[in-house]
Parts: sequence; C-alpha cells; structure tokens
Amino acid sequence: MTDYVKSTNFASKDSLPTGNPSKIVKGTEIDTEFNNIATAVATKADLNSPTLIGTPTAPTPAVGTDSTQIATTAYVIDQIANDAPKKDGTGATGTWNINAVTATAALGSTFATQQTASEGQMIVRYTGKNDAYLYNNATSWGLYSITGSSVVSVDHGTGAATFTGTATNAANTLGNGQTWQSVTRANATTYTNSTGKPIILQISASGPSSGNVAVTIEASINSGPNVMVVRSSGASGYAAVGTGSIVIPIGATYVLTHTNVSLASYWELR
Repeated sequence: MTDYVKSTNFASKDSLPTGNPSKIVKGTEIDTEFNNIATAVATKADLNSPTLIGTPTAPTPAVGTDSTQIATTAYVIDQIANDAPKKDGTGATGTWNINAVTATAALGSTFATQQTASEGQMIVRYTGKNDAYLYNNATSWGLYSITGSSVVSVDHGTGAATFTGTATNAANTLGNGQTWQSVTRANATTYTNSTGKPIILQISASGPSSGNVAVTIEASINSGPNVMVVRSSGASGYAAVGTGSIVIPIGATYVLTHTNVSLASYWELR
C-alpha cells in the first residue's frame, strides 16, 4: 500500500517573480501528480471485501466480546485461556453435558443403529483395545468388554453417539469380586441368580450306605432340559460319592433334581 506524496509544490510558484520559468505550471508536473495519485489509489485496500497482504493488524477486543469485530490472534489466545480448563483439569467450571449411548441398554446386546441417551451419559472407547469405560448412570462407571466389530462415534453437532458392537460388563465377569460360600439347596426348588454376575454351583453328594444305587443330581436352568451335574455309582456296601459343578448365568433360575441322594453339600462362587 502506497501513500500519495506530492512531487510539485504548486503554492510556491505564486511567490516567484513574473518571468521566472519555474512560475509556469507544466503539463509534466501535472502528469506526475496524477500518476502518484493513481498509484496510491490502486494500492489501497477496498472497503468491500479487501484483500490484505503482509501482516495486517487490528485492535484486540476484550475477552468475552460477541460482535462482528475482528478477532485478532491475541484475542483468540486470551479467550481460550479464559474459557478452557487446563490439561490437569483445573479451571473447569459449570456443567458439560454430553449425549451418548447408555451403557445399561448395551449389556449383552448389539446396537446396529444410532442410539441417543440422556445428558451426562457417554462412552469412552480405547482405540486398538477391546474394552471401554461406559458411564451407565448418574453415579458410577462400568468397565465393559467390546467384542466383534465395534464402532463408537459422536456427532459433534448434536452430541448423539453411534455404537455398533456387543458390550459386556467386565465388572460382572465370573470370579471378579466373588468368593466361595456355603449355601443350602433343596430338591425340586427354584432358585434365582440375582447376584448380577455368573456364579459357579459346586456340589458334593453321596448315596445310601448300602450302595448298589446310582446317585445323580441334575440341574434345569431357566426351565430348560435337565443337565447332569453329579453322577456316581457305589458297589455293594459302599455309598456312591460324586462331585460336579455348573455355571449359573446372570439372572437365571435353576432347579436341582436329586435321585438317591442321602447327603449333599453346596458351594457357590458368588
């Protein structure tokens, strides 16, 4: 951008004596002035959609300014420093609402289409690993195992999340936080696994001391077919003794059927 600079001082010609050649205004002088003006105008930025070159500057707005005023790099840095929390989490205030898939609905099931949950629920996927933390309610996190082809993506405009795959709560896996406990189980009685985790039922059984009979205990899970858990045969004069175990799924009901059982003990990993 070039500013106009006058080449000829025309006012000074007025004080020159008559007959002085410099008193005359020459065409070349006028032409030079018009060329200077044309150059200055041509190199100025237009008011409408100007194209600027070099390093243009502008006044820096105050933090929090919300207008059509030009935002300088200094303003952007100051605004970010005022609003954003630091990497260690300090400086964060207010409530940051995130919409995502609710983990509660994902347990053992597959989402093939986009799901939108309430504010405050979200999924955090670890790239290259088969586990993820899913925020499943207002108070707790749960560690879930993602199996198969799984994708978690978030629409940055709406906050809605898409989860495709199968999620199993890793905190509810067999043996996690469980201990062996002695329990009482009766013949032909319905029991329910309400622990929120799979359990192992371990059985030891014996038959009459007279022997010569087969001792069996069968289990029916969720009214399904009977599955043999314990089977043993004793010789004459010797009681049949046998052991066995079976896994009871989360929420499943089960019924034990005894045949020739005199004594039995039951332990559950629960």
